[in-house]
Amino acid sequence: ASTTIRNKHKKKQANRMVALDLQLFTKMTLGGQVLKNRMVLAPMTRGRCTPNLEDPYDPINTQPNELMAEYYAQRASAGLLITEATAISEMGSGWVHAPNIATKENAQGWKKIVDGVHEKDGIIYLQLWHMGR
Repeated sequence: ASTTIRNKHKKKQANRMVALDLQLFTKMTLGGQVLKNRMVLAPMTRGRCTPNLEDPYDPINTQPNELMAEYYAQRASAGLLITEATAISEMGSGWVHAPNIATKENAQGWKKIVDGVHEKDGIIYLQLWHMGR
């Protein structure tokens, strides 16, 4: 009898786990934004801007590029993408090869990334960052 009770309990737990797993694929509203599922790409610092090997602190290192566009487009099926930390000014940057959104060129680079995510019906938010003085 105790084996039967244990088996029923395990089956109930398994059914609950399946139900919880399936919720990952259901729509959700977050702050007025409807997400197609509950999966979110967390922000992280990746440092993938194009390096200038002669001068690692060259401002060109802050330019969003094709590698980044491919990375975010590949993940556009998540409900929400939150980008890597993105400096709002040259002074606010503190990470080598991290992107900025301080110049027109930076904004154009991010536009390519955002357009690529939107082409795949993804939602992307830019994490704004300032490292301090």
